[in-house]
Amino acid sequence: AKRLMHAMQDNIEKFEAVHGRIKTQDETPFPMGFGGPTAQA
Repeated sequence: AKRLMHAMQDNIEKFEAVHGRIKTQDETPFPMGFGGPTAQA
């Protein structure tokens, strides 16, 4: 599991070096509507 984690970190660092920083969910608001009908009580 640790080898996989280190490989993923390395791949992300290489990707970001070429394409720029990857936005995380902490940086972008998560849509709560999901495009479906709203609930009614």
